[in-house]
Amino acid sequence: MRGQLGSVGWLAVCLGLAAWLGAGSAGAVAGEYTGMPPFVTGACTHFGQGKGLLDANLSLFTQAGIMAIRDEAYWGGVEQEKGKLVMPESYLTYIDRAVAAGVMPLTILDYANRFYDGGDYPRSAEAVEGFARYCEFVVTAGKGKVRLYQVWNEWDGGCGMPKQFHGKGDPESYVKLLRVVYPRIKAIDPAVIVISNSVCHGDAYLESLMKLGMLECCDVVSLHTYNYNGLDRTPEDWLVRMKGVDEMLRRYSGGAEVPLVVTEMGWPTHVPRGGTDPEESGSFLARLYLLARTLPYIKGIWWYDFQDDGWDPEENENNFGMVRADLTPKPSWFAMAGVSELVRNAEFVERLDAGDPNVWVLRYRYVDGRQALAVWIAYPDDDWQVALRNAAATPAPVKVWRVGDRALDRAWGTRRWYEKGAPTAPDTLELTVRGRPWIIEGDLAAVTVAGLTRREFPEAMRPKNVVLHVPGGAGSATVVGAPVREYAMGDERNCRRLVETARKDVSDLDASFHVTYDRDRLMVTVTVTDDAFCQTFAGEDTWKGDGIQIAFQAFAGDDMPPSTAYTELDVALTATGPFVYRRHAQSGAEPGLLPAVQLQANRDGTRVVYELVLPVAAVDLPPLVRGTVIGFSLLVNDNDGGERKAYLHWGDGIGGGKNPLLYSMLGME
Repeated sequence: MRGQLGSVGWLAVCLGLAAWLGAGSAGAVAGEYTGMPPFVTGACTHFGQGKGLLDANLSLFTQAGIMAIRDEAYWGGVEQEKGKLVMPESYLTYIDRAVAAGVMPLTILDYANRFYDGGDYPRSAEAVEGFARYCEFVVTAGKGKVRLYQVWNEWDGGCGMPKQFHGKGDPESYVKLLRVVYPRIKAIDPAVIVISNSVCHGDAYLESLMKLGMLECCDVVSLHTYNYNGLDRTPEDWLVRMKGVDEMLRRYSGGAEVPLVVTEMGWPTHVPRGGTDPEESGSFLARLYLLARTLPYIKGIWWYDFQDDGWDPEENENNFGMVRADLTPKPSWFAMAGVSELVRNAEFVERLDAGDPNVWVLRYRYVDGRQALAVWIAYPDDDWQVALRNAAATPAPVKVWRVGDRALDRAWGTRRWYEKGAPTAPDTLELTVRGRPWIIEGDLAAVTVAGLTRREFPEAMRPKNVVLHVPGGAGSATVVGAPVREYAMGDERNCRRLVETARKDVSDLDASFHVTYDRDRLMVTVTVTDDAFCQTFAGEDTWKGDGIQIAFQAFAGDDMPPSTAYTELDVALTATGPFVYRRHAQSGAEPGLLPAVQLQANRDGTRVVYELVLPVAAVDLPPLVRGTVIGFSLLVNDNDGGERKAYLHWGDGIGGGKNPLLYSMLGME
């Protein structure tokens, strides 16, 4: 099968890794990373949790051309008796089997131990020392077999930690830990590569690590870049983000390239909100890996994950895999098999100009001189016919395949017989493509894009694919002077807990609101009851403390915005007084203070009342008349000291990911 990783492929991996490992071992400082391997195709496994059928999984790994697994050896599993470290036999077995199969292991060194700091993050001197001893022990056991180690997984998010510690992984404690662990790992085996914690809470958290000097105590930086549950959810959106991450990292490396790996990324195929059709997930995988090769600082991506963790169609964690729980391949497995050889063994050359930013034609070159083109469309629907012209004197036939399908031989030449009088074009090849990439291999040095034709074929019109926008709820605003309609938010269904101890009942946190309007203004009054008021933040961080967030989307008029457009405000009673910050604008205006909005915020014991007067022009709404309908969402944050622990919401699309399709609708009576 195309993409299989045989002995020759594994030799190339080993040589590339040797070059990587030969690069400077004194930490990720500017100029020390020129020897890294071109790219690693990886996937995450859970052998450390006893999941999967080891040899069968590894066989499917190599058949898909996957070079590396990412798994773990938990601290709590290695040190089950304080002071006594024992490697689990299951870990040693899967490492040995993976190496024998030609698959490179990446071992995560992670999670807390109940004997240290009460099972919290290792912060005390004793806990840091205990974690360092555990790392030394694991690296010693893997010497000569494991060369990639990652120090923690999602420290910032709390993955693998008891619920009471979720979200409490501060950057200062992590860098302190890494400064101790990094040199001790290198002392055991100078050849290993130390990868930093996989940041999952965004690029601002990553930058906070940079400011603390994390580049001085790791070899490679890591991110988890999931975007499946938001608006900017395509591989092309991911590409934009990664370019921004590179710019940020260079500010802390003297402008030098900082090697970056994405140790988790994927589009789960569960059925409810945030799930992705399996075919589209496969297409996104192919596009993700092809786009990653256009960024030289991206050194590898580990798809999360290889195997579904169960059979629940509504649970995202049961549906991340390339294969089902019984190893039945999903479209994403075939997509990986279809692109792995190209992304492993070819280098990116250029993007061909197609005259449309949503038409992607990327050129790659193999060591033997062969070239490949990857062609796809980022539009959500319709077919697009791409005409490629070869200026060579005698164009040679090429291999052509849609990723995941069988390759075919194709000679150059096309004739648009369906257009009266159209001549034969012997130097042209046309392909009609959608979101799944097509690959063309051969002598393509003289190929350019000659034209584009949209061929309307709206799959969304098929009855089975009709998508209705059903709002999360609906309410009414009354005209100024009329009786108001008060909407309660305290129902348990409206509460999202971020920590286990959050919001016992309505005495802890409760809220209600009402909305009135006239032609030019929307008036929103929110009454919050909170047993412990805490707002110590300022500027764009006020959402982390007690306060509200409110969002709008205009529907009416010929200039109706796309469904991704919205306006969102942060509203708080800060130490310096009432505060309104525009986080996002439907009009495209920059984030910042919004003085046009009037806010009165008064606190009386456990009760805070926010009274907002919002000029419609300031929040991108049309003039308001009876019958006007807008998208509307409201969120009340709760922080009793330290961190945000819960929020109430009316509508959705703010707290769990920015998505105006989840707003409720508000009609003007």
